[in-house]
Amino acid sequence: MKETKLALAAAVLIGGLVAYNTSALAQETNNSAPGAAEGGKGAHLRQHFQRIAAELNLTDTQKEQLRPVLKNQARELKSLRQDLSLTRAQKLEKFKEIRLELVAKVKTILTPGQFEKWQQIRAEMRNNRRQSNQSPPSTL
Repeated sequence: MKETKLALAAAVLIGGLVAYNTSALAQETNNSAPGAAEGGKGAHLRQHFQRIAAELNLTDTQKEQLRPVLKNQARELKSLRQDLSLTRAQKLEKFKEIRLELVAKVKTILTPGQFEKWQQIRAEMRNNRRQSNQSPPSTL
């Protein structure tokens, strides 16, 4: 059960980091995209990444080490989503593999204290997401 919770927490934070890096990669390749001037979703994701980086007290070196790892994972996940030859179960299994690979790589970049804090942040994000998904009954 703890392993499942840890995996889910990892997925939540990784998803946030992947989304940030996917957006950053898109902006690097096309700064003239609609909404780029206003910031849009990419700006929100950058702020999210910066907040997490600040909470973990990441060094510039650590940020630079994380970027290619996260970009690679984003590409793998995009490819996985677009692969119509796989069943839902196969995609889920592959997602788990990709996530575990990322967690292992991130663990080598972060200090033990940062990694522990990262797990706490992911758990908080997961709990917040669960609470926001549990809407109160309608009073209509």
